[in-house]
Amino acid sequence: GQGGVKGAVRFAQAMAERTIAIASPQAGEALRANGGMIRLELIATPPLAQDEALAVYLDNTAPQITRELTLALANVDRGEHRLRVERRQGDVVLAQSEGTFYVLRTALGRAFP
Repeated sequence: GQGGVKGAVRFAQAMAERTIAIASPQAGEALRANGGMIRLELIATPPLAQDEALAVYLDNTAPQITRELTLALANVDRGEHRLRVERRQGDVVLAQSEGTFYVLRTALGRAFP
């Protein structure tokens, strides 16, 4: 039967290193926040398993738990922000990624220091 092959594939996936990466915003990037909204884009390799989830920490706030790889962060003030994303299976952190980005103040399309 096919069972042996499926089992071997499942085992290979279990052995593969699981990673999470922040595609956007990139580390050190200066962004113009649209009314305080920042678009976060993540890359999970391999794709999230059914029992996995992501914990997104912005600065020192409580994490946003999600399974989405693209999400909007709301009410982000101008200045420096620290972003950390954990890839979790239950309470176990399989991988994490972090970075710092900056939000510029905008007014009528012009950025002021």
